[in-house]
Amino acid sequence: GYRARLPMYIYEGGGTVWHDIEVQEGNPEAWEVIVKTKDTTYAYLIDKKTRDIVAGRGQRGDMEFRMQKHDTKGY
Repeated sequence: GYRARLPMYIYEGGGTVWHDIEVQEGNPEAWEVIVKTKDTTYAYLIDKKTRDIVAGRGQRGDMEFRMQKHDTKGY
């Protein structure tokens, strides 16, 4: 895996917010990327070929977020 600590400007966070990033390679077709701040954790599944985010989930306090890529071809 891979780990990093990255600063990102988040207006709602009062400016620079540090993110701890961890990339896990257990899935042969996608990377699982874990992103943590002091009060939020997100996990993204990123396709190794296309680099698309195919799914994600997050939690901040009592709130939980989920996302999934939908194929929009043909629309």
